[in-house]
Amino acid sequence: MPPLYVIDKDQGKNQLVVGEREECYTNRFKIYDLGFKKFFDQKLWVRVRNLGELMAVSKCQSVTEGMIVETVEPIFAIAEGQSAVLYARLGREGEEVVVGGGIIGTCNRVNNRS
Repeated sequence: MPPLYVIDKDQGKNQLVVGEREECYTNRFKIYDLGFKKFFDQKLWVRVRNLGELMAVSKCQSVTEGMIVETVEPIFAIAEGQSAVLYARLGREGEEVVVGGGIIGTCNRVNNRS
């Protein structure tokens, strides 16, 4: 039997939902408690967790009480309450510069990595 991972929680039923590794990926999530230094109309990247890989953002959409972020590639094991930091390559020689971020709220899982 393959290892199982917590992929969701149902607080009303006091239950954890588990699944296989492939079910732990998401490429769409909402962030709230937004803080922005700058917001530019150009390509953005997002980092989840302090050592997470920079992932290209395909779409950012303002919504009530936050923003929906979609990434080009799915990200492994995003969870509510983690931080998401947005970057743009604005620094000298294309260095990444923090332009904003927030706390991750809802996440939409994907069924596979393709």
